[in-house]
Amino acid sequence: MISIIYGEDRLETLDEIVIYGESRPIEWAFQNVTEESVLFSTFPEELVQAMEVQDVALHAHTYSVSVETFENTEGLRENMKIT
Repeated sequence: MISIIYGEDRLETLDEIVIYGESRPIEWAFQNVTEESVLFSTFPEELVQAMEVQDVALHAHTYSVSVETFENTEGLRENMKIT
């Protein structure tokens, strides 16, 4: 829904990125994600640090918004933040 609302009502904002049942560590886009992100602001610092080194982020999706599509879609760039 987010990609449709901010993606100028185009389904083309969704890229086929198939990943099922794969857990990975998180590579944060910010030094202190709990201060830079509303979504992660309530996460305990210990959890944020564990997410960086442990395979705790489960990926299970067929479609997602790629970084390239995000950067090329004005509505997404203006309203969302890559964390």
